[in-house]
Amino acid sequence: MNFDKVNEKLGFLKEIAGDKFDIYLAGGAVRDLILGHEVKDYDIVVDGDINAGLKFAEFAAKQLGVYKKDSNPVVYPKYGTAKLFYEGVDYEFVAPRRESYEEGSRKPSVSSCSLSDDAFRRDLTINSLFLNIKTNEILDFTKFGLTDIANRFIDTPLDPDITFTDDPLRMLRVVRFAFRYGWDIHDYVVSSIKKNANKLQTISKERINEEFTKILLGNNHDVALVFLSSSGLLQYIVPELQKSIGITQNKHHIDDVFSHTISVVSKVKPDLVTRLGALFHDIGKRLSRSEEDGEIHFYRHEVIGAALTGLILRDLKYPNEIKDKVIKIVANHMQLKFATDEAKISNKALRKFVVRNSDILEPLLDVMDADNKSHSEESSMPNQIRLIKEKIKNLEIKPEKPQLPISGKDLIDLGLTPSPLFGTLLGKVEEAWYENPELNKEEALKIVEENLNGKTEKIRKTRTNKYWKAGRFDDRRIW
Repeated sequence: MNFDKVNEKLGFLKEIAGDKFDIYLAGGAVRDLILGHEVKDYDIVVDGDINAGLKFAEFAAKQLGVYKKDSNPVVYPKYGTAKLFYEGVDYEFVAPRRESYEEGSRKPSVSSCSLSDDAFRRDLTINSLFLNIKTNEILDFTKFGLTDIANRFIDTPLDPDITFTDDPLRMLRVVRFAFRYGWDIHDYVVSSIKKNANKLQTISKERINEEFTKILLGNNHDVALVFLSSSGLLQYIVPELQKSIGITQNKHHIDDVFSHTISVVSKVKPDLVTRLGALFHDIGKRLSRSEEDGEIHFYRHEVIGAALTGLILRDLKYPNEIKDKVIKIVANHMQLKFATDEAKISNKALRKFVVRNSDILEPLLDVMDADNKSHSEESSMPNQIRLIKEKIKNLEIKPEKPQLPISGKDLIDLGLTPSPLFGTLLGKVEEAWYENPELNKEEALKIVEENLNGKTEKIRKTRTNKYWKAGRFDDRRIW
């Protein structure tokens, strides 16, 4: 362990604590130091009563000259925690405590306890270590924290049935850490997860969202998803995905819907919108599956899938910005299937595709590429998206709204009254723009004239007579 880094970040606390306070770096920070990883969260346990962390945080702030009432430190008396901001780092202080969650709540009830009790109430043995900041001594009350790190095992401090009953979300934390590091989970912990998986129903969707997102963005996320399924946890997170197991597909695939989905997820970038898009791109297949003359079809599965995706992401409390983009990816992931090579998509169609999907272009293309490569060899089109990207670049297509050479004002200047007709006419001009982005104003007005079927002059005369009779002679007001 690199104690120089510890002393660099925490040495000032050692001096402040003196003989008045016993302070310990706790949990994940100690684990990361042992593993040689960057420490991101400095959680400090101050031994004493339930308010010990609050007292030390205020004392430290005053000693450092950064104390500001109600803002530094920020205190949470109900939970016995305080956050101190100093030299660009957030330090969280807390007393040893027990936590218990009411069903469906993400806010724990806390009570005072010993350091040892604090260690055993934690989620994993590897997260139950304490480092004495004054002496650099590591305290391993469970006797297995250091051993499990050395042997690359994930285990719970207590009987896993007790640990998971205290807070069922810890089952997802087991999955996250195991697959993040590529470590093994003890068999009895796996058995306990399977036995207690249904308890995940009592956890708030916000807390599930947080852990599920970290799993999805972590290392070995595809294998982790398979474990979530086999352990029984996935049915309490995304039940429709669990139901896709065994849904056979047509000649374009070699896997069932679930295995195909996992393959696609494994091939996309570690971006939340992209990975959610990959996860849900075929979520509508189970409900759209049909057979006709021995052939399997999934007509409009992307439409059904988009609707399901919206319901699932709303239930999991994802923000609307994320939800809307993922829905759009699911709804549009089939758009280029007809183009077996880039030459089969016209410049016009490609411009439309880029512009209309401008807000999700990169993740959509990433999902499409991964989807292609997860099909059967005969249907995989492994180079399609790469070649289409090259074509987009060569044509200098920008994912921006078309800049038409005319606007509604030009239609008014023609003598037209603002109406839904404007949308129709400008739509015709937009279609022409997709064909030729160099379209000029004269050409655009000609398109308008053609689509008015020669009625422009009649409309102009009618409006002129109307305003003349009304005594309004200002051309700017007429047109």
